[in-house]
Order: sequence, then structure tokens, then C-alpha cells
Amino acid sequence: MTDLNELTSRSSGVWGWFGGGAVTVVAALYKLRKMLSRDGVNLRRDEAEKSLIESLSDELERANERARLADQRADVAFGQRNQMIREIGEMERLLAAMEERHKYLGEQLQAATSELASVRAEVSQLRGRLNIDPEQLPWLSGQ
Repeated sequence: MTDLNELTSRSSGVWGWFGGGAVTVVAALYKLRKMLSRDGVNLRRDEAEKSLIESLSDELERANERARLADQRADVAFGQRNQMIREIGEMERLLAAMEERHKYLGEQLQAATSELASVRAEVSQLRGRLNIDPEQLPWLSGQ
């Protein structure tokens, strides 16, 4: 117990106060350093966040510009596609009209061929009845 009394009597003196004050100052300096260090970390974190936000904003602007250009190219491509669809429709309409005309002309040719065959048969019958040699009349033989 005497050691404890001796210790308490020493700590109450000037040196005890000086030691306690030194410990308090060291603790305060440590706490201040810790707070300043935290503020430095927070400042660095804030700067990093600001830098990240700026770089992401720049990237977003570039992406928006690329999207705008892609939209313009898509509009041109869709316009060309629509023009092609209209032209194909017009070609299909013309083709249908040509097919109709072809059918009509085919029927006309068939009728003319039948009529020509009929006329040839008549001419042949008339030649036979009149007993005409085709070489005597060149216009009958087609010369």
C-alpha cells in the first residue's frame, strides 16, 4: 500500500501535473491529427467523386452524340427503305399491267393465227377449185 500512496503523492505534484498535461496535449494532438487525416481523406474522396462525375458526364455526352448520329443514319436508311418499297410497289403494278397486256396480245395473236390458218385453207380450196398453179401467179405464193 505504501507504493500506492507514494505514487499518488508523486502524481499530485508539479511533475504529475506536467505529465498529465503532456498526456492531454499528446492526446489532443493525436485526435487533431486523426480529424485532419479524416478531412484529408474526405477531401480526396470528394475530389475523386467530382472527377468521376465529370468523366461520366463527358462519356454520357459522347454517347448521346453517337446516339444522335445513329438516329440520323437510321432515319436516312428508313427513308431509303420506304422509297424502295414504293418503287417496288410501282414495279409490281407495272408488271401486272404488262402481264395483262401480254395476255391480251397472246389472245390477239392466237385469234390472228387461227384466222390466217382459216384464210390459207380457203385459198388452198380456191386454188384447188380453180386449178391454178401458184408459180403462175407470184402474188399467190408470197413472192
